[in-house]
Amino acid sequence: MSNHDACRRMWRSVAALALKDDNVRITAARAGMRSRVVSGGYASTLRTLDGEIRAASAYYHGPEWQQVCENAGIGFDPEKAMAFVTGGPKAIHSARVKVLEAAHG
Repeated sequence: MSNHDACRRMWRSVAALALKDDNVRITAARAGMRSRVVSGGYASTLRTLDGEIRAASAYYHGPEWQQVCENAGIGFDPEKAMAFVTGGPKAIHSARVKVLEAAHG
């Protein structure tokens, strides 16, 4: 495996983790949790559901996510990312499977 392939795999893992973390936060906010949630190995206070969705949308439509996608070798599609993070556990599982398959393919 080349260094380039290893870097792409690492960035694909970063993408999958970002999607998972935001899905966890949005799912918790949707359930009415108002406390701290552990996401990505750290605890932070949840926003309202609308606040969590706005924050995720700003990230997935922004240059940081675009750079992650470019580094990972995956398509930059903010609307698809938002569908994954707001779609519940089945959607995020599907997203992770696709990203991880691409990482190993």
